[in-house]
Formats: sequence, C-alpha cells, structure tokens
Amino acid sequence: RFSKAIERCTNGVNVLGSPLGNRAFIEDFFEKKEVELKDLLESLRKAGNVIGSQCSFLLLSKCISFCRFVFYARTVHPSLFLKIAAGFDILIWDCFSSLVPGLTGEMFSQVELPVSMGGMGLRRLSEHCIAAFLASSHEAATYLKLKWEEVNEHWSMEDLLDSHNTQWQLDERVTWDKIITQKKLSTAIDEYKRSELADIKVGIELTHWTSLQGEFSNAWLMATSTFDNRMSNTEWETAVRLRL
Repeated sequence: RFSKAIERCTNGVNVLGSPLGNRAFIEDFFEKKEVELKDLLESLRKAGNVIGSQCSFLLLSKCISFCRFVFYARTVHPSLFLKIAAGFDILIWDCFSSLVPGLTGEMFSQVELPVSMGGMGLRRLSEHCIAAFLASSHEAATYLKLKWEEVNEHWSMEDLLDSHNTQWQLDERVTWDKIITQKKLSTAIDEYKRSELADIKVGIELTHWTSLQGEFSNAWLMATSTFDNRMSNTEWETAVRLRL
C-alpha cells in the first residue's frame, strides 16, 4: 500500500508540466496559468518604467509569448487548448499595445510575422495550435509505432488535418504521411500570412516592408539592450512605428 501522504489524483495529473485528465481538470489548470500570465504581464508593464520599452519587448517576445506556451499546444488537444490559446494571445497583444499604442489591423498583421519576414516575431499561439499538435502527435506515433487507425481514433487526426488545410490554403495539403516538423509547418503558416500581407501593401509601403527582410535590417530590434545601445522609450516606439 502507498503512504497516505501520497496525494491521489482522480481527475488528472500534471505530467512534465502538461495537464493530463478530464476537461474540468485541464480548464482549471489553465485558469491558474492565465492568472499567472496576467500577473507576469502586469509586472512587465511596471518594470517597463525602469528598464524601458526596448527591454520590455525583448522579455515579452523571447520569454513570455509564443515560446512560453507552445509546449502546451504540442501536448494538449486543440479541442481543449485552442480557445485558451486565443485568450493568451489577447493578453500578450494587450501588453504589446501598451508599449506601442494606436496600432492598426494591418500593422498587427505585420507584427505577427517573424523578424526575418519584416515583422516583430509575436506569433499568435492560436494560429499555430493545430500545426504544433499535429507535428508532436506524428512524432510520438512514429516513435511508438502506432497505426493511423489508432491515432485517428484517439486524437481525431482526420478532423485536425481538415481544419488545418481549410484554414491555411497552402500550395500542398498536409496529410498524415507527409507531416513534417512543427518548425516547417509554422514557417509555412508564416509564409502564407506574409503573402496575404504582400497583397495588401503597394508601392512605397511594399518597398519599405521588403527592405525590412534584409539580412541585417533587424539587428537593432533583437539586440540585447545595454547601456551603450539602449534606446529611450520615445526612440524605441518611433523606430517600431517607422518599421510598421
């Protein structure tokens, strides 16, 4: 018999940081994560008065946004996580908007793109949820030598593939036997969003945006802030507005 000191979980367990259990357990888990995120972003806003907008953005993009939560997208089924991810996106965007107020819809579309594509690197987690889960599940199924019938029965993969291919009209449809890494799936989504933005921008705006995709045109944006290269909040906000 196990000791009475050992906690017995009936609704779910936390496996390597990811919730595994029924819907109520998972929703409760992410409600707590949402509270943690709100507190973290509020601390970042307050710290911004001391460390500046430049440092605040680096912390937001490199430590708090997509990179912090993509693990959950890879391990929690989209039917449970997609709505939660959309809520996280709103909180992240609200925080970024406090650094650069008054952005328009087209500007936000550019902000979502990777820095190398002329954006700001703030991907929307909700847009990459299905791709992340597909790639992770395919890797796990390959390792465990599971058949397609087993995978589809347990994880509804056919529905997820249909949703992914419907949302992103890529040149080549993603199928179970052609699933690649999440990095490549997410890059394909980024490329699709870049092509959509390219259809909107014309003339000098398109030329300006294209120039932002050069090899060294983004160095200032992601450079570690030091006393030698730190911008004032006004300087950084002006530079971002000129970029967008």
